[in-house]
Amino acid sequence: MNAPLAQQFPYTPLEEAVALLHARRAASPLSTGNLLAQHLASRPYAVLFRNVATPNFELERFDSLASSMGLTPLVLEFHQDKFVTRNPAKLALARMRFHAGTGRNGGPLPIRALTITDLRAADCLPLCQATTNWDQGLVPFHHELLRAHPDVRGVEIVDGSPFCLSYPGGAASYYPEFFSLFVRHAILFENFLLTPSEQRFTTGIVIPAFNAATARHGCQPLICRLDPPESEGDPYWYQYPDALYEHVAAKIAAHQSHKESGQ
Repeated sequence: MNAPLAQQFPYTPLEEAVALLHARRAASPLSTGNLLAQHLASRPYAVLFRNVATPNFELERFDSLASSMGLTPLVLEFHQDKFVTRNPAKLALARMRFHAGTGRNGGPLPIRALTITDLRAADCLPLCQATTNWDQGLVPFHHELLRAHPDVRGVEIVDGSPFCLSYPGGAASYYPEFFSLFVRHAILFENFLLTPSEQRFTTGIVIPAFNAATARHGCQPLICRLDPPESEGDPYWYQYPDALYEHVAAKIAAHQSHKESGQ
């Protein structure tokens, strides 16, 4: 809680962003210069940019905000990005924590955790090559879990790896083009932090890219704050509903049983 906030980032209030999106889309034909732009031109989208779509509390909030405003929620994934354990969002895909809420006396119930990947073996692999301890691809597993969670089954998924990798300079190269998609095509939901681990990225890549896109198009990309200010950057958002614990535990137990029966 109370992580340092990127107060200087010019988020657009949600209702204002939706009104601007509809007005800008109606003003003139949308650019369809790449496959991602073509997809986003088909309807008013809300976009969450994450390595893998997974049914954590962050996705639940994103889906709720998007749906409440009549936007189609879409997770833009980056499967070919590297899995690194020093990144909390990526680590949470492999060392999963399940939050059961509060008990009868109002205190938090214990958080249960399951590690589903050999972290040392997976570190620095492309996410699309990382596997679970039962030899299922890490990306397909999280998609399976997504289908098992009824509250977010309506979320669309698109792998943005081809878009990102088409710019050889990495994030500094593709972020101005990425932000350009949110001038008229869709609304991005995000939190840009000034924590010690995020400050360099926010100030060195995000802010310059946002300014470049604004200067090019004459208006700001539509970016809405995802987490509430009071809990922005809290690890809670990367945790999972406790109802999903048994689904994951059953996969681990079945693998262990298979190993034991084969010995």
